[in-house]
Amino acid sequence: MKASEKLEYLTTELGKVIKSYEHKQNWDRIWSYSLKILTTFLAAAITVLLGLKLPVEWTQTVTNLALALGGTITLISAADAFLDLRSLWAQRQATLSRLYVLRREMDFYKSGLDDQNKEFTLTAALKLNDRFIKILRDELKN
Repeated sequence: MKASEKLEYLTTELGKVIKSYEHKQNWDRIWSYSLKILTTFLAAAITVLLGLKLPVEWTQTVTNLALALGGTITLISAADAFLDLRSLWAQRQATLSRLYVLRREMDFYKSGLDDQNKEFTLTAALKLNDRFIKILRDELKN
C-alpha cells in the first residue's frame, strides 16, 4: 500500500471515529443535562406538594407521593454519581478536540499533495497513525 493510500485509509478511519465520538459526546451531554433538570423538577414538585393546603383525605396520598419523588431523586442522583456523565462528556469533548486537530493536520497534508503534486511519505503516514492510536489509547485509559 502506497503512503498516499495509507493517508486515505487513515482519513476514512478518523472520520468514522470522529462521527462515533460526536454521537457519544452529544448523548452524554443530553443525559447529563436531563438528569440535572429532572432532579431539580422533582425537588420543586416535592416542595409544592408538601406546601399545598389540601383536605385531610388527600394529605396522606400527597405525602406518600412526595416521599416517592424523594426516593426517585435519590436513585437518579446515585445513577448520575455512578455514571459521572458530566465528566465523561468533558473527557469525550477533549478527545474530540484532539481528533479534530489531527484531522486538520491530515487535511493540510492532503492539500499540499494536491497543490505541489508531491508524494506523501511513509514516515509522515506512520507518524499520523501513531498519533491517532495514541489519542484512542489515552481515551481508553481515562
